[in-house]
Amino acid sequence: MEGLGNTVFNIDPALSPPRTFVALDDADKETTEAKKAPKPLDLVEATGVDVRGGDGSKRMFRSLAAAEFPEMMMENLREIDISTATPVQLASFYQMKFRYEYDLIVQSETGSGKTVAYLAPLASLIHNLRICSTKPAPFRPFAIIVLPTRETVLEVAAEARQLTKSVSVSVAMTYGQMDARQTIRDIKFGCDILIGTPDRLLPHIRSGMMESNAGLGGVKLDNFCWLVVDEADSYEGNSDFTELMSILRPFMKRLYVFGTSLSRKIVDGFKTYMKSTPFEISDYQKTIDFEWREVATEEKRIQLLRDLEFLKDFHGKMPKTVVFADKKESCEAICSLLAVHDIHSLVLTSVEPEEKREETLSTFASGKYKVLVCTNIVARGIRFRHLRYIINYDFPDIDTFAYRIMNTNRAGHRERAITYFPRDESDLAKKTIEVLNLLGKRVPHFLHRCAAMGLTSVDLISLD
Repeated sequence: MEGLGNTVFNIDPALSPPRTFVALDDADKETTEAKKAPKPLDLVEATGVDVRGGDGSKRMFRSLAAAEFPEMMMENLREIDISTATPVQLASFYQMKFRYEYDLIVQSETGSGKTVAYLAPLASLIHNLRICSTKPAPFRPFAIIVLPTRETVLEVAAEARQLTKSVSVSVAMTYGQMDARQTIRDIKFGCDILIGTPDRLLPHIRSGMMESNAGLGGVKLDNFCWLVVDEADSYEGNSDFTELMSILRPFMKRLYVFGTSLSRKIVDGFKTYMKSTPFEISDYQKTIDFEWREVATEEKRIQLLRDLEFLKDFHGKMPKTVVFADKKESCEAICSLLAVHDIHSLVLTSVEPEEKREETLSTFASGKYKVLVCTNIVARGIRFRHLRYIINYDFPDIDTFAYRIMNTNRAGHRERAITYFPRDESDLAKKTIEVLNLLGKRVPHFLHRCAAMGLTSVDLISLD
């Protein structure tokens, strides 16, 4: 069956798994959906997040209470000091609970609560499915959550167990350094939510597809509905992940993808696994401002000095700033230029030993140096507290540009991205306009002018 919108679980406490789907007739479906539908006053137009795709609606819950999670789950949330929900959580809760016929892609900042954004509705849905049968179903997950590392598995599993405490939802995990016998015991005890890394999930699922291996740690997919891929920008080139996705795709009902920053290539790749037009939720527009400079190559050095001197004068001291360049040689040249003008900076490139890179990052994070000049090594997943400015000295390809501005930012800190855009780059201007539109940001006039330079007369007529 393709969607959960037309089905419910028929759970007989006297029966052991596998459980089966039973379709509702039209009358039952209308009655059930009327009972489940949220009250109009509990919904608002999405604010603080950008919601696109799906059926075109842009709704979110008004408050955490409006999500109507089981009371014990609400108590568990309060115990971990969650009494209100972030916009990305309110939007995700609504999509997963009441737009369950759609897949979902969520890009949210570190600290925005994306883990709870998927754990809470999943636990609530599974709790409702198992309301008539509190006995754990061994080896048969309803939801599988894929994470890239041991540390992320441990973190999410701990949060899931806290959230489902005293709720009839079981949690199990598996990762590379975990004792295999312990994993099998956990999965056998109950794995309504199974959390793991691709390399460890894969053998369990392969084994479960062999009829004789259910008691040997093989995971059965009889009940499997929801696949969550978190840290979704971490799996490029991971053959275990690719194989895992190909095995799970025919069985999953919905795919929920979460990440800090996802390139269009990554998003399009995940869409090939989806069975619906997904809703896409993003919260980046809240804390990243953009400033643009149309600068010729030979003018960039002077422009950089002007910008840094202005920032120093404006703030009374040099604010924490990252300057991105495309090559090691460019970074070193910029650092030397700044030193001549009494602006002390650090250089960070991928060719340096790991120990040296970590020392540089630690020094910059401590605040001893306010300017870090680096290549794209910082564009993936390294975030700094109190970072105020990013300067894109060399404009990169469009995907790297998105990584730079999104992945260095921490939730709750307003950051400004100053970008030096090369003149007469028509194709690059078009792609940049697409990214800014996706983020809900104003597009500077010169980018429209630059993009139009590469259009034919037919293209210009179509724009009119």
